[in-house]
Amino acid sequence: MKELTHWWNLIEIAEDIAQNNPLIVTKTLIPSVIKLLDENKAEIKFSIQKLLTALHSVMKNKLFEGIPTNKVKLVKDALGV
Repeated sequence: MKELTHWWNLIEIAEDIAQNNPLIVTKTLIPSVIKLLDENKAEIKFSIQKLLTALHSVMKNKLFEGIPTNKVKLVKDALGV
């Protein structure tokens, strides 16, 4: 469960990161998040969805700019948009 603690810490600062350095989000964080979206553990999916929601609230459609075309639907489904 220690991994989840890290995700919750990241969720808490996600909006600040997205506002101050969106390139970190699109180049580093989003590729990792996409890999974890296929995870079958409910608690991980929930954390990823919360993180994506926090990032999307700041970045809006810019969040999707670095996402491969074949993964956009996966991310949008996680966001519920």
